[in-house]
Amino acid sequence: MNYEYVKKILSKKLNLTEDEIEERVKGLINEYGGIITKEAAILMLAKEEGIDIEEEPEEEFKIKDLEDGMIVSIKGKVYDVRESSTESQRVINLVIGDETGYVPVTLWNINIELEEGDIIELKKVRVKRKKRLSLVSTDETEVIKLGKEEVETKKIKDLNIGDFAIIEGSVFSSLPIKRFEKGKFRSFILSDGEDSIRVVLWHDLADTEIRVGDLVRVKGWIVPNYYNPNQLECSATNIEILERADGEIEVVPIEDLKYRDEGERVSIRGKVLAKSLKRTVELEKPIKVQDLIVEDETGRVKITFWGMGCSHLDNVSEGDIVLIKNCKVKKYVGMDGEEVISLNAGIDSEVIIEKKGEVKFNKIKEILEENLDIANVFGVVTDVKDNIVEVDGVKKRVKNVIIDDGTPIRLTLWEEAANIELEEGDVIKVYNASVKKNELVLTRYGRIEKVRFYNKKFIIELIEDELSEVRGTIVKKEEDEIELCPICRRRVINGECPNCGIVEAEKVKLLRVMLDDGTGVLECRAYGKRAEKLNRELGDEIVIYGILKNKIFNVKAIKRFDINREIEYLKKVLEEER
Repeated sequence: MNYEYVKKILSKKLNLTEDEIEERVKGLINEYGGIITKEAAILMLAKEEGIDIEEEPEEEFKIKDLEDGMIVSIKGKVYDVRESSTESQRVINLVIGDETGYVPVTLWNINIELEEGDIIELKKVRVKRKKRLSLVSTDETEVIKLGKEEVETKKIKDLNIGDFAIIEGSVFSSLPIKRFEKGKFRSFILSDGEDSIRVVLWHDLADTEIRVGDLVRVKGWIVPNYYNPNQLECSATNIEILERADGEIEVVPIEDLKYRDEGERVSIRGKVLAKSLKRTVELEKPIKVQDLIVEDETGRVKITFWGMGCSHLDNVSEGDIVLIKNCKVKKYVGMDGEEVISLNAGIDSEVIIEKKGEVKFNKIKEILEENLDIANVFGVVTDVKDNIVEVDGVKKRVKNVIIDDGTPIRLTLWEEAANIELEEGDVIKVYNASVKKNELVLTRYGRIEKVRFYNKKFIIELIEDELSEVRGTIVKKEEDEIELCPICRRRVINGECPNCGIVEAEKVKLLRVMLDDGTGVLECRAYGKRAEKLNRELGDEIVIYGILKNKIFNVKAIKRFDINREIEYLKKVLEEER
């Protein structure tokens, strides 16, 4: 029962203002000691005055006037008809609309045949609210046909939230069925030639076969886009395939993107040159974004993946040949006054890896000798330091990492990249790092990838001059002290460095450890702070990274021992042997 609706009826019938009705309701509540609600009081007032609220539906309402609890008569055009009947009951589900809006209708056991375009009058139907307002038949409901009109299709650009629309267009891209606890759905992008919209098919409707290029007619409610509330999507109630397509959407050469309109959806194919780290952009609410740089034989373009669309890039790497479907063209004027063209992609885009690529990793020695501008590096983390620095009055997090592949180099990570958790002993791949003053800096289009296992070997398998991981038990150790050159870190003998001549030597701790893994015994050497960290008890198991030179294993990093990781590796070895 809708209190405001009953109050309006009593005001009209009793020729009283609504304020006067309110006063009489309050009087009844006080008369009963405050134990009745205002809804109960107003019904008592109606009964006292001989007014049957159930007999007062004849005032004609518009959809915009509907409120929960009303009994109304209303006219509208039928936009959708679905029937779900059993042996004992007939249920007709409609959507009707007038010039003020749209509303779903459920008719129980009404003997009438309706179709799209019918103009009808519904008498004595009840307004109910669940997720949205709807109309439900009562025992006294009547349905009267008044005529018939054509139901118009709508252009996507003219849609508004709350509309029930009929849209015709071609399928630009389609995603497979996804399942969740209460059912399933699938989505696709529909283009009418001028604009596009995401369409979602729920439950049984999701089983409809949708092909790229199909011409379809969709009916459904227009709601905020699940992934981007600033955009619209259509929650479909019905779909009809008007014409089947045979082929795929045309793939556009990157150079030809300049001839495409802003907001137009396109597909491209090319080689991934760079993949950025995910970063957070502050819009109405924070959202994750990630970029790809893709190149074909005609040019290169940046594609920015937004929100959950970033998940499409989880298995994409530099060098991969990819087909990217359903990207939106974005155009803007750059700082130099030239037009810049990029692409935006989201959860409804699709990324197909057509061929996995191989990335060339540079040796650190090569980087330092050849003065490269951009480099890919593969090495072990030997040191990590976190700092907070102030840049232009803003405090920023910076992480300094030493990585080593036989030659050490410093890698500097700023802001979000500095949030990557790294520790000594981690093996990492660094993509598209900028080389500056013999150091690496992770740029916007650079990223880091941790490697779970790299060149993990038994002692008997070790190869000279190769970075390797070894696990074993300390069976012997010996501490010593040596003198190193403070300039080039070469060993100083009798105060003289073979490179720098006479120097003031720096005394450094040396630890020799004999390691046994059951396949052999290995002499390992560590210096300075690393020697202190390696100085464990006899019988301790350790995991280390290093390089074998002249049968001596020079320790580069000491990895935290993780029994679960060791078990995982042994399982991996056994599976490979099978």
